[in-house]
Amino acid sequence: MAEWLGFNGPPKGPGSVEDIVSHLPAVKSELKAQGSAIAARARSYLSLHHDTGNARITVVAPPQTKLDWHVALYDVGEQDGVPDRTDNGNKSAISIELGHWQKTKTGRVWVDGIHALGNAVEDRVKKYGKSS
Repeated sequence: MAEWLGFNGPPKGPGSVEDIVSHLPAVKSELKAQGSAIAARARSYLSLHHDTGNARITVVAPPQTKLDWHVALYDVGEQDGVPDRTDNGNKSAISIELGHWQKTKTGRVWVDGIHALGNAVEDRVKKYGKSS
């Protein structure tokens, strides 16, 4: 019935209540704090890895017009004696997070990743509940 009356929901986009509230300093500060909390938890998971090498967890600030902070796992060093290059960059970070195949005397075996980022986010969801 609301659509019949010409009401299609609250306005969105620049100038909407959603836009104004999401850019309030307190909201931006909370988003930064949540990103930092996820990064701290991810760092604790990463520290459990037997060989972290040059791996690190970082928090990346959003561009001026955006809101979301990003938590990332980077590993910028040599993997398997080969210096990083475009096609090899952060290969170890992916292996640390998701897992990789390991050569053994009897063949290859799957080594599961530590899921530092995934577990850190899951911890926050469990604590605060699913969003959206």
